[in-house]
Amino acid sequence: MKIAMVRSLLLVGVVATTGGACTNDGSPASPPPAGDGAPDVAADTPADGKPEADQPDDGKSGLTDLTRAVVEDARRSVTEPLRLIPSGAHFIGQFRVGPTLAYPPTAKLWEEGEKKQVEFGIAMDVLRTCLGSLETIEDISFGFDSESHLVVVGRGKGLGTQEQWRCFERTTIAKDKEFDFVFTGTAQDQGPQLMSSDDPGFFVGDDTVVLIDGDWRTEFEALRAGTRKPAIEGPLAAAVARVNTESPFWMAGLSEGPLVAALDDGALHEMEDFTFAMQIEDDQLRVAINADAGQPSDAKAARDELQHTFDEFKAVLPTLGLSSSFSSRVKFEVEGDEVSVAMSFEPSEIESMRTTLEGLF
Repeated sequence: MKIAMVRSLLLVGVVATTGGACTNDGSPASPPPAGDGAPDVAADTPADGKPEADQPDDGKSGLTDLTRAVVEDARRSVTEPLRLIPSGAHFIGQFRVGPTLAYPPTAKLWEEGEKKQVEFGIAMDVLRTCLGSLETIEDISFGFDSESHLVVVGRGKGLGTQEQWRCFERTTIAKDKEFDFVFTGTAQDQGPQLMSSDDPGFFVGDDTVVLIDGDWRTEFEALRAGTRKPAIEGPLAAAVARVNTESPFWMAGLSEGPLVAALDDGALHEMEDFTFAMQIEDDQLRVAINADAGQPSDAKAARDELQHTFDEFKAVLPTLGLSSSFSSRVKFEVEGDEVSVAMSFEPSEIESMRTTLEGLF
């Protein structure tokens, strides 16, 4: 039995998507512009090329500039690991371990997942031993396509160091499991630091590791060299700009492959892209789903189709552990080309659904 770190990181994601988030009422963050982050000098220079005269300082402008800088730093922090995902990814997402474990219903799901899924439990033990706590992992970003190509970006103190990964190796072997990676001894700017069969792993600084499908290696190295753009500046740019990237778990993708194949012909089949985000407000798990229909008329048709399907489904909601008030917390809306669905779950409903689903499967 093998315990690969990439699989361990993805198992964390599986648990996180079962529910959980943190309080966050921030507005959706758009990806930062292309470039190296240097300020746009031209944008701050008057048209006549002459510097503006000094203005009286009332104390407000400095505070405004500071606030803007803090917001921009936070936004860059969120999107930084996403810039390591090649444009070949048609689905992209991110989640944070700490906020997920801070929400009691999700923490319980996580604990039970460790008990029932042996490999997941062992992987979490390895991470705790070497990292001190799972919360050391700041966030995990991922991208994939319809052909099973995958990239995972883990960010946390020491995740981009050989010392940390040697600890993962020792601890995995001590548990009588096989460690899937070999160390290449290659410098960070010369190639991958890890290999698992044909799949490379790259350390980016001391705190970031990128585990990527071998077929995407050339594209990733071109991305790092600055000759290719990341996924968030390609076909996914519009979807990522709409989703709240500060949510503890979110995902955005193009409507293609198995996702479209699973939908019946109709308005939903014509969606161009979609977003999904979860967060906690007032102790409720809130889920927001948004899709671009391309045209306002198509968005309205999709909204009506969703509403009709939900109305037919209402009768079985109690059997899933949902309360009688749940349907009043589901909203279908249209704004321009976009159709959105918003819903919220009480902590008791999450527990009831878990118990119900366990009984079924």
